[in-house]
Amino acid sequence: MAYDNGVDRRAAGSRLLTRMETPVTDREIIKKLEARDESALTELSGRYGKQLKGIALGILGSDADAEECLNDAYLKVWNAIPPAAPDDLQAYVSAVVRNTAVNMYHAAHRQKDIPAERLVPLEDAETDGHAGTLATDNCAAEAELGALAEAMARYIKTLPERDQKVFVARYRYEASIAQIARKLGIPAGTVMSTLFRLRKGLAAFLKKEGIDI
Repeated sequence: MAYDNGVDRRAAGSRLLTRMETPVTDREIIKKLEARDESALTELSGRYGKQLKGIALGILGSDADAEECLNDAYLKVWNAIPPAAPDDLQAYVSAVVRNTAVNMYHAAHRQKDIPAERLVPLEDAETDGHAGTLATDNCAAEAELGALAEAMARYIKTLPERDQKVFVARYRYEASIAQIARKLGIPAGTVMSTLFRLRKGLAAFLKKEGIDI
């Protein structure tokens, strides 16, 4: 393209910058979700991520838990749209994040909420003949955890090398999305979409293995 003068160059550059800085709209994000375009999650995070993390952090009180909450919430949004078609995407996703955070909080504090009369001290359990039951329950739980760990190890081996690094960094070393992005030299959005895809893949793999989580 030929320019008559510097003013034309500046005008063209300004128009280009304006186009690049135009934020994606809620409607565009919803259309991408309906088209099963994973970039919709990156754009959703870019548009509302700070606000959504603030909601999760206010309930959970932990940065790592808040990030995990957002990952779960984005997966729920992905699975819900379609068929859901919210008129107010911000309010819809905020509600999903809030409910997810509340459920995580209750799950983490469930044992503390059990009434005292339902808790059997170990010494009482031993004298009342419950010790064998408790030991059996513990063994069963350990066996289930062992089977899950083995299945996850098999799943990791099926992944490409970079996906393995992302998965292990996140779920073994509890690295943040930003830390993983810096370590691997990839955009944070790529890390987010990779984790989203890996979580879906893991769920399908465990289901095929007959393991419910």
